Amino acid sequence: MTAICESGVLGCQVIKGGMSKEEFLAFIYKLGNFYEFNKSRKKIIIFLDNATAHKAKLVTSNLEQKITLIYNASYSPMLNPIEEFFSKFKNLIKKLPTSTDFELLESIQLSLNMFKTKDFEGFMRHTLSFIPDVLNFIDFI
Repeated sequence: MTAICESGVLGCQVIKGGMSKEEFLAFIYKLGNFYEFNKSRKKIIIFLDNATAHKAKLVTSNLEQKITLIYNASYSPMLNPIEEFFSKFKNLIKKLPTSTDFELLESIQLSLNMFKTKDFEGFMRHTLSFIPDVLNFIDFI
């Protein structure tokens, strides 16, 4: 699991296998505690894809009081900057040793450190470039 913003990675957690709703909720709470969401006067908005864990009642009922959850339109990965992040992230990891769990974790950390602020700004800018077409209902297929 990874959370990003326009300036970098907010948090990353490696989970073997699929992510459960409990793990996702715990991840968001850890981010909240680290960034002190409760003390912030800013409105916190989290943009999510439509993964089952993201929409689980356990998650929505616990988070909607504190955070605004916005879900991406189905079949619209071009509108989600995390998709570009993961594409680049996976390519970076593939170039490093990953034959053991330790090597994989080390490669993940090294890859995360290769990102620069300009990468995240680019992910956001590229995603926003699709908005006019979406508003005009242009088909991307």
